[in-house]
Amino acid sequence: MAQQIADSGLTFARRSQNQAITASTQVYLADSIGELMLWFASCDAAFIGGSLVPFGGHNILEPAALKKPVLSGPFYSNLQALFDAFSKHGALTITPTTHALGEQLIQLAQSPERRRQLGLKAHDSFCQNSGALNKLLQEIKEILP
Repeated sequence: MAQQIADSGLTFARRSQNQAITASTQVYLADSIGELMLWFASCDAAFIGGSLVPFGGHNILEPAALKKPVLSGPFYSNLQALFDAFSKHGALTITPTTHALGEQLIQLAQSPERRRQLGLKAHDSFCQNSGALNKLLQEIKEILP
């Protein structure tokens, strides 16, 4: 990813190298391990990587738990049922192209109320789709003597 950013001509700083963010920094590459919730907590909206190419997408529960609007590309086969549940409740924005993603992010940047609404929908879907272990244990308990 760092090479792609460098090739684009954008100035950037890398978290993994503790590079400082300056007034000329255009991209901050959060390429560190174990800090994803920190980045989700500090963002206004979350785009889920690995979803604009046939990779399969990543987990949408973390930003949803933090009441962040969640955006994804069209490739999310790794978590199809979860994405379908969120989409059904209007808690996930699917963007088919990078251009559409950019348009959605601009709209969200210009509308704090829309961000809040989508974040609440995402959180509601998160609440509806969490607790699977407890539900499973309860079902097992009911069939055991």
